[in-house]
Amino acid sequence: MFDPDLWRVLGVHWHGYVEIDRGDPWWAPRSRAELLRLPPAKVLLTPDAASDWVSEMTAAHALPVEVRLVGAQGPHGGVGILGDDGHREHDSQADHVVLSRGDSLRYDFPREGDRLHLRVEAVTARQCAVTHPREDQES
Repeated sequence: MFDPDLWRVLGVHWHGYVEIDRGDPWWAPRSRAELLRLPPAKVLLTPDAASDWVSEMTAAHALPVEVRLVGAQGPHGGVGILGDDGHREHDSQADHVVLSRGDSLRYDFPREGDRLHLRVEAVTARQCAVTHPREDQES
């Protein structure tokens, strides 16, 4: 059964990280352990905040290319634009379920000349070395 507050029970919040792949054949995304030793680009205290951050980053950075929507027969014939309102709304709904479970998210998408990797890592207070504001004062 879906529990929208499981993240609270688990004591989870999220650290947002951004990495850029410029096409170097030796480049690889950092591991979770490596990322958690770094200061996050964004501290996200609720599933809504984490989902909104991913949506904002996607809107700001995704290269708006046409993509096929698997299994979709919508008004655009199963075709969408990466980063458009429909894409972000669809992803936000799915993201909210994942985040409410206290899980992490990973996204990557093309930009002009490189790829942006977004990581939203679920952490507990024990795993977190950063002092955060209270939930009502999110950074």
